[in-house]
Amino acid sequence: MKISQDIRDAARGPNDAEASLAEAEAGMAGISAKFRAGGAVVEVKV
Repeated sequence: MKISQDIRDAARGPNDAEASLAEAEAGMAGISAKFRAGGAVVEVKV
């Protein structure tokens, strides 16, 4: 019973969509900068 209640409480916990979005955008910006620094070339080696 306690485990079930803990799961319910965790599901009701704070779900800050704005923070998640900001974190995702920051991650994408970092990957984008890394791509540009590497020459911004997409190569498919066969």
